[in-house]
Amino acid sequence: MSENAIEKYYNEIKEAELNGMNNEQNIREYFYELLKNYTNSQNLKIERETKEFVFENGQKKNIFLDGRIKKENMVIGWVENKDAKDDLNKEIKNKKEKQYPLLNTIFENSKELVLFQDGKEVIRVNMHKSEELDKVLIKFVSFRPEEYKKFQDAFNNLKRILPDLAKDLREFFKEEKKINKKFKENLKEFTKKCQLSINNNITEELAIEMIIQHMLTRDIFVIFFQNANFHMNNIISKSISNILTHINQKSFEITEKIKSYTDCLSSYTKTITKDDKQDILKTFYSDFYKALNSKKADVQGIEYTPIQIVKFMVDASEELLYKHFNKKLSSRDVNILDPCSGTGIFMAEIINRINLKDLEYKYKNELFSNEIDIMPYYISNLNIENAYFERTNSYEIFENICFLDTLEFQTKLGNNALFGMEEFSEGNVKRAVRQYEKKINLIIGNPPYNANQKSENDNNKNKVYIDLDKRIKDTYVNLSSAQKTKQYDMYKRFIRWASDRIKSEDDGIIAFITNNAYLDSRQDDGFRKSVQKEFDYIYIIDLKGNARKRNKSEGGNVFNIQTGVAIMFLIKKGVSEKQNKINPLNQKKANIKYYNIGDFLSGDKKLMTLQQDISFFDFEDIIPDNKGQWLNQTNNDFYEHTALIDKNVKNQKVGKAIEQKAIFKLFTLGVSTNRDNWAYDFDKEQLEKKIKCFLKIYNNERKKWADKKLNDANFNDNLDYSIKWSEHLKKQLIQNKEIKFNKKSIVKCLYRPFIYQYLYFSNQFCDRLSFNKFLFPNENSENICLTFTTKDSYKFDILAINKLSDLHTTLYGTINAPLYVYENGEKKLNITDYAIKEFQNKYKDKATAENIFAYCHAVLSSPKYQKEYEENLKIDYPRIPLYKNFDRFVELGKRLIKLQTEFENFNCCNEEIQLKIEKDFKYMPEDFSMIKLNKEKGIIIFDGKNRIENIPKKAFDYKIGTRSALDWIIDYYKPKKLNPQKELHHKTLIENGLNSYDYKNIREYLFELIPKVIEISVETVDIFKELEKLN
Repeated sequence: MSENAIEKYYNEIKEAELNGMNNEQNIREYFYELLKNYTNSQNLKIERETKEFVFENGQKKNIFLDGRIKKENMVIGWVENKDAKDDLNKEIKNKKEKQYPLLNTIFENSKELVLFQDGKEVIRVNMHKSEELDKVLIKFVSFRPEEYKKFQDAFNNLKRILPDLAKDLREFFKEEKKINKKFKENLKEFTKKCQLSINNNITEELAIEMIIQHMLTRDIFVIFFQNANFHMNNIISKSISNILTHINQKSFEITEKIKSYTDCLSSYTKTITKDDKQDILKTFYSDFYKALNSKKADVQGIEYTPIQIVKFMVDASEELLYKHFNKKLSSRDVNILDPCSGTGIFMAEIINRINLKDLEYKYKNELFSNEIDIMPYYISNLNIENAYFERTNSYEIFENICFLDTLEFQTKLGNNALFGMEEFSEGNVKRAVRQYEKKINLIIGNPPYNANQKSENDNNKNKVYIDLDKRIKDTYVNLSSAQKTKQYDMYKRFIRWASDRIKSEDDGIIAFITNNAYLDSRQDDGFRKSVQKEFDYIYIIDLKGNARKRNKSEGGNVFNIQTGVAIMFLIKKGVSEKQNKINPLNQKKANIKYYNIGDFLSGDKKLMTLQQDISFFDFEDIIPDNKGQWLNQTNNDFYEHTALIDKNVKNQKVGKAIEQKAIFKLFTLGVSTNRDNWAYDFDKEQLEKKIKCFLKIYNNERKKWADKKLNDANFNDNLDYSIKWSEHLKKQLIQNKEIKFNKKSIVKCLYRPFIYQYLYFSNQFCDRLSFNKFLFPNENSENICLTFTTKDSYKFDILAINKLSDLHTTLYGTINAPLYVYENGEKKLNITDYAIKEFQNKYKDKATAENIFAYCHAVLSSPKYQKEYEENLKIDYPRIPLYKNFDRFVELGKRLIKLQTEFENFNCCNEEIQLKIEKDFKYMPEDFSMIKLNKEKGIIIFDGKNRIENIPKKAFDYKIGTRSALDWIIDYYKPKKLNPQKELHHKTLIENGLNSYDYKNIREYLFELIPKVIEISVETVDIFKELEKLN
């Protein structure tokens, strides 16, 4: 029972009664907060103040509901809230007469609650009896209407058979190409037109995928939109249908195979509103498409927009149009474009908002959509035409939707690459040309969000756009002082494209919902500077929801994704050619307005906030600082101090750096293998076996491809994915480079804090060794490094290391600044002459290189320093103040260095720490994965007969990232389960016995290591307290 939630509800109701505020509007808020505790456990969604259809005498009639609950976007329960003074029986009778749904419906007035299921009253409870209230709420959220169960069963069956159905169709078309000359000719012509119209990368295999999607969705769309004429009227559909006339489709009986779903869909869609239909459409498309083509879904970052956000963005766009340009959506010469139409939900909503008297003209002349994939193109087209039909009761083909790649077609038009084609392409090109010639005033939508493909083994890397990416380089990249790779993700490309599409002399608005990383990310400083220069006004609604920040104040996400989200409105006021001539250096400086949705809000609460008008939002005016920061600005003396590292000082080639103002010359990222499961192991012998197995497969593959054309479109599809590929490894394969095993390449590496593993340190095998070979050219090389988190990290951390480190040793990315570098076998100091001079001016002869190193480590470890410069450290490399008490900082720094680099040899001597250790190493449990850490009790349990107790709480206060040192050790020394279903190369490790786990030796090692790390952690906390006392 949710005792705490119910108790909280009672207290809120009692307080409302005492304050005379126990009317329906107030007390229902408390009820929904209570209900949420039950819906969350069932993964249900609450919607408030909605409407539905009922049928009265054969006519549709709207009814308005206080609330309802949904699962997978289907309504499974309804709620009617009443005032405490209302007669519930009378209200129920009234609602029955109005034909309110009673499939699974609650009526409540804060005193009494009645539950109807399947049209009958099933339970009536006193709401002040907590057990009865708990029971009825559980019954309510657990109920599934028969219609829902039928629909879900049918849809799950559809998703289950889809992959096999698509596979059979692919095999069928493969055979048709061999035996059916007419089909082969038509397919070749169709593919050619797609290459010209969409992009050059479309192969015959991809063209066949379009045909398959057409065949599988044809019947579904006819039912969903009650539009049997679509496939006869749509120019793309007609072209595909013509191809299909030359094959025998009877053998597939697709209509029969998906009949159970189409029957349910036909019944259900007759009774739902436009908004509900949009939700079902999104669920259908997202699940259907991912079942059919999960790789494509990864590339594009498919995530469709909640209707509340669509409505808000359309409303806000109209208000901003009026505020800044005295125009409305219905106004003539306001041309509107959705460049990535998806399900067409934005354009459908715009059609709903345009004045009826203006709609026909706007529909035919000033509304435009683009889509790159066949199935969303169909859905979007149908959705838009259906929205127009529902407004006008007249069917009109939507002539302004284009089947093309928005980001590339302008380049093709400029090169006349789209002309001279027939049939569907000719119609498509005419539409594209018409759109291209229009001045666009509003670009609105939800661009794809994918930044990079998840894995090179997925073989679904995002496309390169040469002209557009050059524009990004000339703007976002050139204005940035950070690494640039993520500037080429899809949503940045769409923003860059849209910014150029609205010409400098035109008035226009870009309304996008995107990832919100650009608001404060270090790597997006160039993006922020660029949009600030290009636009006059910028409105940001920060919806937050970044699950990766480990910050509960971020709240829930309005999408089902991990990254934070924001809505942006970029407003450009046109500058005439005459004005440009008068002032050719005319520089805009945007007025930036920022609204934070609030802390700790659920995704549903955020969507409710968006139901209000944008004019009610209390925007904060943002004035960027000189670093291009919009949020988390700092105003301190950080930049008056000496830089620890500087990319201008960093050597391009060791020994040839230009001396500039920084403490260290060379610095480098930790080792990035891109295949940790293969490259690392606790067992040196097992690692050797892994590498030999991997290289055998790689070299066999290299021989296989040695005589083939590696630019073949089928290259990626035909690789042996029983090993983990990466772009780096593929390049070596293409260059026919043999990789030989070298035992000397197996070295010790600090994989995570206080965790050593063996690493195969090879520039052919690992993706990026960076400059680490200059730090530790061999396993016996003596050196020491400051190892700290990269910029853009959630939290700053620092360690001292005397071995190689992994890129994620400090979790958020690791930079190493070494005391020495090795050049041609010679050991050289890596502290600059400038730094030694600066320190000696302040501290005289005490400022040796070793003391400077220790001083820097102590300063950067100081909690006081990290707190004072917290925001600076998120956006820039550390800087070192020259404090008093140099000797004390050096002393504490050297103690930390010794603790962190010699932890395996640490001598436990703290008599205040009295651990209770129980061990029986003869005992071997069946399950090795049961190692558990209980912080509250201070116990580590290994198995039935081995444990460590009496761990002091202070040991958990020393944290690297968000974890204590003990958390790191327990987590990473547990055996890891491989997932061959998700990663095919895991299967190779399992089948070859290369994932064995030596519990016996690891347990013995941990019984030696853990007491040391406990004492090290306690001593480190004490050192931090000493550092805090220093000025």
